[in-house]
Amino acid sequence: MKNLFKEPFIHFMAMGLLLFLLYSLVNESSESREDIVIDINDIESYTAKWEMQWKRPPTQEELANLVVQNIKQEVFYQEALKLNLDHNDEIIKRRLSQKMEFLSNDLATLAEPSGEELEVYFNENSEKYLSPYRYSLYQIVFSYDRHENPDETIVKVLEKANTATIEAMESEGDNLPFPFHYKNVDSRELSRELGSVFTDNLKSLELNNWIGPVASGFGKHLVYITDMEKPRLPDLSSVKEEVLRDFQYEKQKEMNDLIFENLKTKYKINFVFDDSESAKAFKTLLDKKLEQG
Repeated sequence: MKNLFKEPFIHFMAMGLLLFLLYSLVNESSESREDIVIDINDIESYTAKWEMQWKRPPTQEELANLVVQNIKQEVFYQEALKLNLDHNDEIIKRRLSQKMEFLSNDLATLAEPSGEELEVYFNENSEKYLSPYRYSLYQIVFSYDRHENPDETIVKVLEKANTATIEAMESEGDNLPFPFHYKNVDSRELSRELGSVFTDNLKSLELNNWIGPVASGFGKHLVYITDMEKPRLPDLSSVKEEVLRDFQYEKQKEMNDLIFENLKTKYKINFVFDDSESAKAFKTLLDKKLEQG
């Protein structure tokens, strides 16, 4: 714990929060909080914009996220005005709220992480940097369109698989636009072609044996894996730029969230909806989202 407080990044995080806390105290003219009102017209507006972009209505979860995002935008906008960030700048609310976020991001990137900090982050998030599985394999597929029961067909084909050559097995499957032979292909590329369900099933299969059925979105497969390279963790030096980018992004988000948590206490958030059960449930969801930040 003592070492933690010696870290430069912690010092800058504390300085950033102190800056905004001092500003709040100096500029507080009364004990009352400022009101932000969200009513049914706002909800309809958010919904209409979502439908225009995504060509479908938002789910309750998506709509709640939109409301919280707009509240956050309004809080940052009001604080940006108080900091005079709009001086000689003809921009809309979104841009002003982004300026507030940029300030918090700048605070989070003032200190470059030490080699030790980056190493700790790398080890704690090692799964993000693992190389993908790689395979060399043969596959044949029995599609749902051409087989009433692909599993039953595969059982019959497997009965002669052990005595047939690999080349002879190619003609047993359906003629779909996938290679019979994949050589040294990584799981991400294979997922793009045959889906993640297929590649997830490959991880536990034994080598040099026809095995099936292995499901995909196209049907059921028989698979013969000749080589499998499991994920490995690269040296930090080879992925340092990517790790540093991820580290800074997470620290910026932490700083942004901490500042927002402090600023939103100056505002009283009012939800003006009807008394229906669905409206009450939605208000409960919004309150929960705001508590979570």
